[in-house]
Amino acid sequence: MSKKKGGGEVQQRYYEWFRRTYRMQDAMRREAGETVSMKYRRMVCELARIYLVQGDVRQVNELAAQFYRKIAGAWDENVDWDVAVMFAGISAVNRYLGSEPEWQKSCLRQLEKMVPDGRRKKGPAGEFSALIEVIRFLFMLSCGEHGREAELLLEDIRKECSSRVNLGVLHADVLFRLLEMRLYIEKEMYQEAEASLDAALFLLNTVAGSRNYPPRLRLLLYRRKMTLLEKQNKLYAALQAHKDYTALYAHLSRERERAYTAFLQDLYDVKEQERNILKLRMKNRRLSEQANVDALTGLGNRKALMRTSFQMLGKTAEGPVSLACIMADLDFFKAYNDHYGHLQGDSILSSVGQVLRDFRKKGWQVFRYGGEEFLLLRRDADEADAKKAAENILSSLRHRAIPHKMSTVDEYVTMSMGVASSRCHLSEDIRRLIREADEALYSAKARGRACCVCFSEMEARA
Repeated sequence: MSKKKGGGEVQQRYYEWFRRTYRMQDAMRREAGETVSMKYRRMVCELARIYLVQGDVRQVNELAAQFYRKIAGAWDENVDWDVAVMFAGISAVNRYLGSEPEWQKSCLRQLEKMVPDGRRKKGPAGEFSALIEVIRFLFMLSCGEHGREAELLLEDIRKECSSRVNLGVLHADVLFRLLEMRLYIEKEMYQEAEASLDAALFLLNTVAGSRNYPPRLRLLLYRRKMTLLEKQNKLYAALQAHKDYTALYAHLSRERERAYTAFLQDLYDVKEQERNILKLRMKNRRLSEQANVDALTGLGNRKALMRTSFQMLGKTAEGPVSLACIMADLDFFKAYNDHYGHLQGDSILSSVGQVLRDFRKKGWQVFRYGGEEFLLLRRDADEADAKKAAENILSSLRHRAIPHKMSTVDEYVTMSMGVASSRCHLSEDIRRLIREADEALYSAKARGRACCVCFSEMEARA
């Protein structure tokens, strides 16, 4: 990126990746032929590394599949240690992410044959052997084998990582912590897994200046941290991790788009530049929408709630607007998680998200407020509209008949709901409205759960 364009370190790094990717792809098109030259192999390895560092798993798998088909018939002539390291590194990433592309199955069989010749401790051959051990370790975990044999294999990997700076595209110590975390998760030792994850994040912060640092790896770790914290019932910490994830996601997306815009400006003429900037704005809008969506339920998150509530108020000069609010909470959800497991608990949250998403068609804005709490807002609606919607939600959830043996009010999963409405003019009015709906929700809990209570009813009784 030219100095006059400036940009932060992440933006400059993305720009450099875009520039190198374009040049490499152009050079590969010129070098491509019926035979595979050594120069072409080096370019494929370099391009694969760039894709992996960017976190573009789809592109790197397309490149690997295309290259494997090209050399499969003459494997011995075309595969040296650098190419073997490339294939092993991509396969390790796929295994860690839980995917197994078609090309990888037959490629791994070829790679396994090279292991006896590649057990040197230095150079690409040693790196290849270490990556094969990583692949085997991840395969053992995927098969549910996390006993003594897996621990011994992890110890071998640790020794290999201690003698290296990088393994594949990752800092070796970071890679070991990620593998250690996976083993702890399989053993359901979530506190230890969180400690390994925190250690990996700390290491990432200390090696962040490296040009081989994958910036999107933090996103994966923050998402994993949210899950680990939820499994330990540390909901507040999980919410904070979600905030960190959202902020980092938005930052990386913004820097990546800025770098791509600068790259296009340097590459194309003015007319082509304008067309591509329009495409980037559309993509950036989609990324922005994704940053405001709760991944588990598909509903808006707290950030989306703040943005939407301000939009509902409109301009101050327009005066107060009528808003209705529903606060909903799953009954005995902790008991459900303890009995059925957190994975099934996540499934219930996803099902509730499906039920609530249907109410968007009726003008309601729906959000996951936190944990098992949900919030619905609608403009130009009163308490009667909100109560009717709440009763319909209860009916829809009841119709799904999701068993809940630990509930003391019903044999199926139920919700308690609080309803409030008010004329709002300022953001403080919306906060007050949400508090009133929350108070009504607590009243519904006190009355025996699985019901809806209006805030006005509470005032009348008072």
